[in-house]
Amino acid sequence: MTINLNETIKGKTRWMRAVIVLIGLTLPLVMLAAGGMVAVWIFEICTSGFSATYDSYAPYFRFLPSDEEMIAHFQKHRADFERLVRIYRGDEPAVSAGEVEAIVKRIKVRWVRSDRTVWLPPDPYSEEAEQTTKELDLRRRALRFDPAMRKFAGVFLGYDHPPVRRLNWYLSDVYKGYYYTPFPARKEKGILRTPLHGYWISPALDPYPTKLISGNCVYRQFEPQWFLEICQGL
Repeated sequence: MTINLNETIKGKTRWMRAVIVLIGLTLPLVMLAAGGMVAVWIFEICTSGFSATYDSYAPYFRFLPSDEEMIAHFQKHRADFERLVRIYRGDEPAVSAGEVEAIVKRIKVRWVRSDRTVWLPPDPYSEEAEQTTKELDLRRRALRFDPAMRKFAGVFLGYDHPPVRRLNWYLSDVYKGYYYTPFPARKEKGILRTPLHGYWISPALDPYPTKLISGNCVYRQFEPQWFLEICQGL
C-alpha cells in the first residue's frame, strides 16, 4: 500500500484553510452580537437604572429614595397612611373612590395589597390563633386574596417611585415601599417573624443590605407596626 504524502498534506492544508475562513466569517458576527448585548446592557442602565431624579431631562442616574426620606414622608402624612390602611382592612366605613384616589396621590402610593397572613386577635402568635386559623380554613382564604380576609391582614404599600436596575448580571429591578403589621411583629435573630412568614430585617436599607438577593425582600423597622421594605426582582 502506497501513501501519497503530498496529497495528504494538501488535504490537511485545504481543511485548515476552510477552518480559518470559517473563523474569519463567524468571528465578526460573534463580536457584533457581543457588542450588541453590551450596548443593550448599558442602555438599560442609562434609561432605567441610576438617576438622582426622574425628570425627563435627567434620566441617567436615578436612585431610590433613602430610608430617612421615606420615614420623613411617612411622618408628614401619617394620618393619611393610617387611614388608607383602615380603609383597606375595612376598619373604616366605605369612602368614595375619589377620596381614596386623593389619599393615594398625597402619600405617593402606587398600590396596596394584603400580606396574605392571618393576624388573628388578640394574639396572632398563640396556639389558640393557630388552631382557629386551621379550623376555619382562614390561611387558604388569605393566600387566595379573599377580600373578606383583609380585616386580618397586614398591608404592603408600594411607594410611587420607579424601580431602579441593580448593577448585576440580571439587571434586576429594585424598589422600596412600606409594610404595616396589625400587631407588633416578633423579631428573632435578624428575622421578622409574622404568623406565616419570616423576612430578613436590617438596621438600614441603603446602601443595599447584604441579604438582598433576587426574588427577595429585606425590611427595616422604624415604628412598632411599620416597616420599610426593599425588594429585588428576579
